[in-house]
Amino acid sequence: MKIITHIQPRQSGKTTTLVSRYLEDLNNSAILTFSQRSKKDIRERFSLTSNRHLYSASDLLNGRLLATRFRSIFIDDYLQFTQEAKKRLNEYIETVHPEVVVSYTSSTESTPLWAYLLIREIREIPGVPLSNMIQKMKKEGSFGLEQLKELSYSLLTHPQSKIILHTEEAPLTNYGIDGIFFEL
Repeated sequence: MKIITHIQPRQSGKTTTLVSRYLEDLNNSAILTFSQRSKKDIRERFSLTSNRHLYSASDLLNGRLLATRFRSIFIDDYLQFTQEAKKRLNEYIETVHPEVVVSYTSSTESTPLWAYLLIREIREIPGVPLSNMIQKMKKEGSFGLEQLKELSYSLLTHPQSKIILHTEEAPLTNYGIDGIFFEL
């Protein structure tokens, strides 16, 4: 399974790219949006004739994807998802193991690079409870419990993830460690 997150500036063609990739393999792909409204906007803007494999975070939370397997899942504005939707998405991905999960999003907050790297390292060890993560985070520096919980099941800290930061100056910036790419 490959998990790739593209972090790009607002209004940079993220949704257009996502829909293009989805249409390449319509029968085996799904789009997941953060709201019913964005789901409707995508359907109308790109003249999709139905909601075929087009889901919102609320569809995910209501269990509409549970029995469905896709080869590819494309996620629009992942960082806009609620904490609960991110958690449910992580559980879904771990259950169905799609070949590729690609998200296109804009950065909404600044999280220290060390936090991503640390949580990713901990997630690579199966069965490590959240309490162990909290103790290790306390040693590294102050970091809120809610932020920690969110990072613990985020696609951004998944052991198989790759984060690609696109900037206006350089369309593709690859700086980082072990598949996590940030502009430094």
